Amino acid sequence: MNFAGVLPVWWLILSGTLAAGATAALVAARQALARSSSTLALASGPPGDLFDDIPPLRGPARPPAAAVSARGAGDRGARHAGEWHAEHSLAEGVQRGVFERSR
Repeated sequence: MNFAGVLPVWWLILSGTLAAGATAALVAARQALARSSSTLALASGPPGDLFDDIPPLRGPARPPAAAVSARGAGDRGARHAGEWHAEHSLAEGVQRGVFERSR
């Protein structure tokens, strides 16, 4: 069915104008994208990563053994304290924390 005869003329003009404007915007965006799509490396030296860009994340590549041991001990201590609270008994909490969670 063709409803072009029943539509008001102003509606047809508005639809055509908006379609032409959208097409022009898409063509302009396409041309800008085509001009900027090539990547140029201007920095010399090896490429970095996220840790190079954000200073608070920088640190040793591998944490020292003492820090790893301290964190492990802290995790175990927190786990035993939680199990102690759950069991209402220190001995049973340590047993549960050691034997059931060591898997």
